[in-house]
Amino acid sequence: MMENKTYYHYTFEPLKLKEQRVKVEKVFKDADQALAKQLSRNKLPKLLELIRQVSFDELETFAQQLKRMEVFVLLYDYPFKDESHETRRKINLILTYRYSVQVGKIAWGLFQQDPHDVFLQDFLRLIYNTDQFEFLVSEEKSNDTIRTALLERAGIVAGLITSLLTSTQPTQSQLGNLKVQQDSLLEKELLKGVLLGGLAQQSYVQRDGVDFIVGRLERYEMDEYKTLISVYLESRSFKEFDYALMTQAIKRLENPLERPMHWDVMSPSIMEQVHKWLLHNKMKQFFEQDEDNARFDYWKNYLNQDYILDVDVIKNPKAAFIYFERFVVVEFGIIGAAYFYHRVGFERIIKLESSLPEFRDGSKSKREEILKRKNPFEQGLPLFIDRHGHHGFSWPQKFTMHMRNYLDGRF
Repeated sequence: MMENKTYYHYTFEPLKLKEQRVKVEKVFKDADQALAKQLSRNKLPKLLELIRQVSFDELETFAQQLKRMEVFVLLYDYPFKDESHETRRKINLILTYRYSVQVGKIAWGLFQQDPHDVFLQDFLRLIYNTDQFEFLVSEEKSNDTIRTALLERAGIVAGLITSLLTSTQPTQSQLGNLKVQQDSLLEKELLKGVLLGGLAQQSYVQRDGVDFIVGRLERYEMDEYKTLISVYLESRSFKEFDYALMTQAIKRLENPLERPMHWDVMSPSIMEQVHKWLLHNKMKQFFEQDEDNARFDYWKNYLNQDYILDVDVIKNPKAAFIYFERFVVVEFGIIGAAYFYHRVGFERIIKLESSLPEFRDGSKSKREEILKRKNPFEQGLPLFIDRHGHHGFSWPQKFTMHMRNYLDGRF
């Protein structure tokens, strides 16, 4: 015979009732804590003396005989760092024998403010053996995170950091699942540990997102920030640097060409990549008005191959000086011809003249005349090599043919 079942068109969740329950729980929790603190001055010394005297064999019976408020006196005065190891171990066992959900929640809150106290960590392990942290987590993944962390020999914080890093969930979601309090010492240590262990991995950066990482990094003092951003920079080439993270680094540490002392903890390999990123970004901004991006795409290939050593940009007229080992290329903001000069002549003649007040105060035609010299020699120095236009689809191939000769020293 088939069982008759009733199917409902609507289901309701008592949200208001839940809200009221939370309010009532908070009221009674606050009342318990206030009363426990009030009684602590009179009851705690005698209670601790009894605990010191009782044996481990009699401890469970002793715990069961304690009044509810005496248990709360122990709980709210935890962790008793001035007591002996034996007494602290007894207190852990007493609170475990009289375990309740409230005991678990308070212990987890205490741990977040003092995450390295070994007896508090042992207390949490005892709680887990009692109820598997049901007061805290309901998801199986979160339960696995807690269990793995509790078993970590290096401590619960180290175990949590490992779990946070290996999960596919964003760090922020995991901390929410574990009810980690915002700005608690535990949150600060977990986030710093995750950044130290994760910034070298692109998978972590993608998982947590650049916006989240930038926001966290902004909170650190300068020394800590330098340590963290160096982890990110050390593990990748400039082509993999994220624009937002680099913009933040330049803003906080300033341009290393102008303030090298602010980058003092960075290795030479890091600074080489940072310098290349600056050149890459400078060229990208210079050529951004080009519709097809062709000039930028062309020159960045030489930067990627370490041929470009430096880039200078002037505003009036808009021009970029692209430095190679033996020669310099001058590109202009308005697409036209690129001018190629011997580096020694360029630096001693054109570069020098373009930095003088007479250049800045001169007419537009006069300034362009200085930058578009066509004399093979001036002042006894080799200067002009050639000029090549960007017109037509085949200009990159023509440029490359000439560039091969110039890079080999054949002018």
